[in-house]
Amino acid sequence: MIIDGHPSAEALQQAWETILTDWEDKMQDDAYSEIADLMKDINLLETKFNAIQSIVKLLDFMPIPFIVEEMGPELRKWLGFPVVLDLTDMEAYHQALEGALGHGKRYWSEAQDMRRQLPKTETGQVKITREYFDEVIVSLSRYNKYKISKNDTTVSEFTAMVRDMRRGMAAAAKIQNN
Repeated sequence: MIIDGHPSAEALQQAWETILTDWEDKMQDDAYSEIADLMKDINLLETKFNAIQSIVKLLDFMPIPFIVEEMGPELRKWLGFPVVLDLTDMEAYHQALEGALGHGKRYWSEAQDMRRQLPKTETGQVKITREYFDEVIVSLSRYNKYKISKNDTTVSEFTAMVRDMRRGMAAAAKIQNN
């Protein structure tokens, strides 16, 4: 990461984060992309539920015209449809809030159903650290039968080497299983 000079800890951390993000982007496969997309959808649904629930609780606890005028449009935005919040008919007002919360709970249920579709993660998952990359470099060097230079290898070259090693190992395992 350091070519020359004495960069600050912040500069080193920023460079590390850039390299790690680049590595993760390049190493993800189709399965990872599907999981990431599914997690985005789950997070969005859970966020919708949490927003709706918070707004409903506020409106239920404080049925004050100013708050209803401010938060009513927010509730509509999160629900995706209008809700009539008439403070002159408190029974209808509370029914509208219950209906909104019920709709929000459907978002929650949908998110939980999607969460069950996620593949189970393996225990002992590897944490990506500098030491992890050192171990990968050693493995790559052993696999390629020459030393991989930390200083001269780009992230793109490094990921290409790792992918090549994975393909070679998968091919060897396939031959061994046949």
